[in-house]
Amino acid sequence: MSFLLERVRKALRPHYEVERELASGGMGIVFVAHDPTLDRRVAIKVLRPEMATAVAAERFLREARLLATLSHPNIVAIHQAGEAGGLHYYVMDLIEGESLAARLERGPLSPPDVASLGVQLLSALEAVHQLGTVHRDVKPANIFLMKDRALLGDFGIARTSSDPTLTKPDQWVGTPAYAAPEQSTGDVSPRTDLYSVGMVLYEACSGRRWSPEVRAADADWTGVPLRVAASLKRALARSPDNRWADATEFRKALERIQHRSILRPAGVMALIAAAALLLLVPPAPLCNLFSWWPRCGGPPALPDLAIPPLAVAGGVEQRLGHEFAEALHFKLRGLPGIELAHPDSTRAHNRTEGRLTRQGDELLVSMDVLDANGERIRLPEHRAKEIAWAALPDSIGLDLVREVFPRSVAVYGSIPSLATKEFRAISEFLAGEIAFGRDAWTVAADHFEAALTIDSTFAQAAWRLADTRRWRRIPSDIDLAGVYAAHKADFGPLDTLLIVAQLEPELARRSRIYAHADSLYPHDFYSKFVYGNELFHRGPLSGVPLEQALNTMEVARTLNPRFGPVLNQVAWAYISLGRRQEAARTVAQRDSIDTPPGGDLDVGRYLGLAYLYRFAPDSAEAIERVLLAGADEALITELVRVVRMALSFDIPDAQLQLGGWLASLPDATPLQHAAGHTAQGLALIAIGRPVRGLAHLDSALTLSPTDEALLQANEWRVLLPALGVEGLPENEMNRGRQVLKTVASDGHPGVRAAWALGVDAYHRNDAAGLETWLTRARQHAMGDESSTRLVTLLDAMRRALTGDHEGALELSRPLFTNDSAGRVADPFARATLHRHRAIWYEKIGQPQHAEKEWLWYENSDFPGWLEGEAHAAEIDWAVGTYARLERSRVLRALGNEERACQMVRRLVEIWRDPEPRVIPLRDRAVAGAGECGS
Repeated sequence: MSFLLERVRKALRPHYEVERELASGGMGIVFVAHDPTLDRRVAIKVLRPEMATAVAAERFLREARLLATLSHPNIVAIHQAGEAGGLHYYVMDLIEGESLAARLERGPLSPPDVASLGVQLLSALEAVHQLGTVHRDVKPANIFLMKDRALLGDFGIARTSSDPTLTKPDQWVGTPAYAAPEQSTGDVSPRTDLYSVGMVLYEACSGRRWSPEVRAADADWTGVPLRVAASLKRALARSPDNRWADATEFRKALERIQHRSILRPAGVMALIAAAALLLLVPPAPLCNLFSWWPRCGGPPALPDLAIPPLAVAGGVEQRLGHEFAEALHFKLRGLPGIELAHPDSTRAHNRTEGRLTRQGDELLVSMDVLDANGERIRLPEHRAKEIAWAALPDSIGLDLVREVFPRSVAVYGSIPSLATKEFRAISEFLAGEIAFGRDAWTVAADHFEAALTIDSTFAQAAWRLADTRRWRRIPSDIDLAGVYAAHKADFGPLDTLLIVAQLEPELARRSRIYAHADSLYPHDFYSKFVYGNELFHRGPLSGVPLEQALNTMEVARTLNPRFGPVLNQVAWAYISLGRRQEAARTVAQRDSIDTPPGGDLDVGRYLGLAYLYRFAPDSAEAIERVLLAGADEALITELVRVVRMALSFDIPDAQLQLGGWLASLPDATPLQHAAGHTAQGLALIAIGRPVRGLAHLDSALTLSPTDEALLQANEWRVLLPALGVEGLPENEMNRGRQVLKTVASDGHPGVRAAWALGVDAYHRNDAAGLETWLTRARQHAMGDESSTRLVTLLDAMRRALTGDHEGALELSRPLFTNDSAGRVADPFARATLHRHRAIWYEKIGQPQHAEKEWLWYENSDFPGWLEGEAHAAEIDWAVGTYARLERSRVLRALGNEERACQMVRRLVEIWRDPEPRVIPLRDRAVAGAGECGS
């Protein structure tokens, strides 16, 4: 072995000074070395020379790449990989702790330590599985116990479940003693790792190695607490289908155990007592007494720490007490495994009581921490010059972590801090945070801009400014990807996840990253807010109903009941869904927020008006008359921006009336008149009067004769029947076809015109016509990505026309998965795609997937304000009323009678005065409502 040591030393000089061998395994040997450049000790793993086949080298390199991809406090960090002197190697952190295998030689861990170990291992595996990778070798020898955390290592045999290239079908990979039953056949999945974690935790708790031959129900659970046993039994189910769904679910189960006060071994007396209670105690009291019981969901766990604003004395401004708490919260929220309550909340296992006092030109900070039992921990006092107060939250935070969360002390120093920023920049940043929560978006943007003027490297301020401009629906010149790339070290692990999600263009993957962040930090308000915001606007485009977004936003609302942007969206959703009581409560709560003046939209006024239009239309019309009687230029400009949002609140009558007022306003500009006609046209289509709707869209074209308006006016005529809107006369459709045939010979508008004519041909079962327009569209696309997606959709329709609905679904599956706002080549494409995919799913007998496609119209995904020609979202909403009729039918078939009945009853209200050719659809809705009863 000394020969190999000398060879490694020679190969890695002068970059590393290799000292000694640390450990060896089947494929690699680990050496301790010194990195002279950074003056630190590292570990270097070297592939055994005798094992260095092409396959082994590829596996070794892939392990290095995987570790480099993962940045997680419970996964060994890697710094470099390469080949030198014929040796494959990679450099990683030197692990000073012992392995779990060595620790268990001295006996089992305590139950709280077992639960903590499980939470950390599963948190690491969540990150691994998020990349589509399975570890496949979770065992005590690959788990290392540091002073403050556990580390999962040895990813040498990890692979994606879809990559069989490095393993032969009959080749065992892993450690048999810690392998899941399915691992012997190579049929691995993320649930394979969960089984191995279950084995490790069982051994750590009981001191006995798990026997895979024994069913979990028949195993010896002596010494394992009841709650832990219940979690492990599910993890150790022989069938993967019966295990925890994923690492997140398993981790949350263990976290609930961590937050319970009793960890009682599953002895005979405990089992007898539990059995007696099952027989004698009614279900509800049983759940109150034993919330660990599988049938009892239990209340959500409290966060670990609340940091309310500090009291002030000695002439200190009250705002500084709020800003200090915000700064301390900002620092601590980056610590993995510690959940913080929002600064406005005091409900937590621990809470701080702090005081800021001025003494001369210094600030004195005193702080206590109170636990749930009222016990008080007094932290050391800190003082600093008032102009340098930004360093104080870091110092106080370190003391707090030492006393309350000692295991996180080592990580604390690596969390980004505001203390490196100039005092004035920090004050501006924190003031911007507070203003944004009060819906003072312009004021917030001014503060963030001021922070950046003072310190142009303030990455967090740049991020928040970009988000604030997006919230205001105005263009932003901030390159968030560039800011993140240049200042990665300034962002903590949670904010890193949120930015990566925000930059991800693919909708489903973006939601998965947000969900992952939410699972790691379930009590972080901002994470919950941005995740709920994503689901609210774009979730329906991925099959996520508005109700699910509402659930997430309601949790965010609970964490911070006075955050304006959350209340706005919760009220918006409740009004749209027709839930009157919840909407009233939310609108009133939003109205209680004192939004300072600053040139922003008066959100509270329009939410109140939307509520009245939805639930008390007579009152709304009276208020509207008063509002519009004194309309000035500013109000008219504001109404142009918001009037076409009414369809998203499911109040088409409001859009029709306000659009009519705007279109007839004597002093309005032609563009404002056009906006009024567009609003009316869209509303009329939604309420079953498409012919009149087209007339108003034509009026808008006359007032604003753009090429886009001309193209859309004729697309409406050709595409409405394909989107389920009955009632257009044949002469209107022929008129549209003739114009589009002319346009189809011209460049970019040509591909859109050819696409629309192809969709029309498909709707009429004209295979030859579809082929003609598909060929024409393909010629015009010329490699343009968005145009090519239109061509692909026509190609999918061609397959469907031959009866190959599965092929059509497969071909169209990747379409428009990118952020749809601003990326689709045609505003009608989104509705066309989802409607037809829903129909195709029904054709192959998959109504549950069809329902997910039918709900696409619930989205509110549109860039900027709804001005000019119709946006994709407006087309979704206008034809969405017709989609609701089909969705209600599918929901009824799936057994969701309540939701189906809500839809058809609302359709009867909306279609109360349809044009003659829409009456058959209205009658279907009436018949459906009649089947619902009272």
